[in-house]
Amino acid sequence: MKVWTKSIVSLLCLGSLLLLTGCGKEATLEPPKIYFGQAVCDVCGMIVSDERFSAAEVVIRDGQVVVRAFDDTGEVFGLTVPVGVEYAWYVHDMYSLEWVDARDAVYLRSDELHTPMGLGIAAFATRAAAESAQAELGGEVLVFDDLWVSQP
Repeated sequence: MKVWTKSIVSLLCLGSLLLLTGCGKEATLEPPKIYFGQAVCDVCGMIVSDERFSAAEVVIRDGQVVVRAFDDTGEVFGLTVPVGVEYAWYVHDMYSLEWVDARDAVYLRSDELHTPMGLGIAAFATRAAAESAQAELGGEVLVFDDLWVSQP
């Protein structure tokens, strides 16, 4: 009976180890899962609650995925480029709420956009969507490089 018990314990330990290591799967830069109403903004400490304006940074350090959440799209533009690590920035499309690579998104900056930190910037997956919002809210349609302060 003792041999049987030791075998089961060994198998359970091996199974747990495989689960913890991700079964050898490499870390990837995919849009993260953010729990709205629970996640805390890495810049200001506010609860991330409005999906329309949320953003995220995904970084791979030492094989581990690190996610930083932001409650306002505009906060992405104050980030610095991580040195020596893989990274990606994602923003939510204001209409579809789908993640979009921040460097591929089209933005609207408008005083009529009431974002969580008052930065007045919203992201869109397409220029047509940004221009549609501009027709309603006014403001200026921009791309990532127009807003990015310190170019990578």
